[in-house]
Parts: sequence; C-alpha cells; structure tokens
Amino acid sequence: DHMRDSKRRSNERRSTNAPPGHQLGQARPRVGAQGVLGRGFAPDDRLLPDAHEGRDAVKIAVTGGAGFIGSNLIRGLNEMGITDIIVVDNLKRSEKFVNLVGCKISDYMDKKEFRAALETDKFSFSGIDAIFHQGACSDTMETDGQYMMDNNYAYSKILLEKAVKNKLPFIYASSAAVYGRNTIFKEHQEHEAPINIYGYSKYLFDQYVRGMLDQVESTV
Repeated sequence: DHMRDSKRRSNERRSTNAPPGHQLGQARPRVGAQGVLGRGFAPDDRLLPDAHEGRDAVKIAVTGGAGFIGSNLIRGLNEMGITDIIVVDNLKRSEKFVNLVGCKISDYMDKKEFRAALETDKFSFSGIDAIFHQGACSDTMETDGQYMMDNNYAYSKILLEKAVKNKLPFIYASSAAVYGRNTIFKEHQEHEAPINIYGYSKYLFDQYVRGMLDQVESTV
C-alpha cells in the first residue's frame, strides 16, 4: 500500500508539473516518459494524440506487443480505455502468446508480414494515431551481428521514416545497454559506450534519431 501511494503521489507530481500548453495531440520534440498504471506500463497521456477526425477512439500500433514490456504497455492502454490496438510481433516462440491473454486488441500482424508491407508501401497508416515501437531482439548474448543490426537498426529506421512521413507520434524503446559500463546515465553521446552488438544496435538508432529531430514535425 505504501508503494502504491508513493507511485500515486509521483504520478500526481508529474501531472501537475506538465509544461504549459502541453496537451493531447500537440507535437512535442523527443518526449518519452512512461508512467505506471495498474499492472501495466502506460504512456504519459500527454504523448497520446487525439483520434483522427470522424472517430471517437484512438488507434495505436504496438510492435513487440507480445513481449513483457509491450504486453504490459497494452494493458496500460486498455486501462486508459484504448482497445483499438494493432499488435505486431513474431510468435515463432509460441509461448509468448500468454503475454497477450487478457489484452484487448483489434488485430495481430506477424512482424515479417508487417515489415514486408512497410517496405513495399502496402501497409496503410490510415486511421492510426500513434506507433509504440517495442519490437527488438534484446538478447545481449546474441553474436549474429548481421541479424541484430537488421532487426534492431534497419527495421527501426524503416518504421521511423514511415511514421515521420505520415506525421505520426513514434514512441520507441532505447536501452540502458547503450551506456555499457558507464555509471552516468544521461542522454549525451559522451556517456554512451555499448559493449555488445545489442547495445550498439540501439545506440546507432539513437544517433540516427538525433540526426533527424530538427526536421521532424511529429513527436519522437
């Protein structure tokens, strides 16, 4: 109970300290704070856009939705009343499906099918209001660098570019692995020194994002 009260007070402080004019649907440069809601991880509601004109509900795409963080993010969105959610993931490891049991979603799409549709411009972003990109290979013991860079870096670039083109909020997960053995956890390149290919794949995507933020009109 004490821990729940502390979290509640922390969320209240974060809400009351919101920057002036920071409202739903307003594009802000690089914001990615997440709060805790119930059992899941819910995005700060200031990150969520308004629904497209003519619709009452917000529609969200969540990559990596069958993972631990992705599925809890979906539960958090559900608790906020958002159920029109497209989940993108790879269920080759079929046991991951249990993470989605109880989640309210509108559709599921295999990651390979989704990426192929992105690369051929066959995926329609019509009606989608935001993308939460949690999909990645997070195995720090993975030694196949080609696979890691393709899955975590190249795929993320494609999705980011599509989101920017369609002016959709793109909320993605970086990693503490970008800091390596560093003990200063600040978003500055001088503090970032990954020690494995997983960390490097996330580090390089962070650099890619930093390099294009000045030209981005939507939230990243």
